Amino acid sequence: MARSAAMSGVYTVAQMASSIKAKDELILEYKLEATDGAGPSMAKAEKAKARADGEDVLTPLIEKAAEAVAAAVMRK
Repeated sequence: MARSAAMSGVYTVAQMASSIKAKDELILEYKLEATDGAGPSMAKAEKAKARADGEDVLTPLIEKAAEAVAAAVMRK
């Protein structure tokens, strides 16, 4: 099951990258809130601009978001 989800994700990113053109900009917005409503929430936006056609700009954005979320959770 997990392998299937991972393969689907890889395929989706590859398919998306093939439609990216040089100078395209991608923005990933995300928000993190405590389930109990206590504590500060975090909302951020990460941006990336493609330097070449077919460049994978999504993966680095997801990595930055994952690092920020992990850091916020560890501070809590």
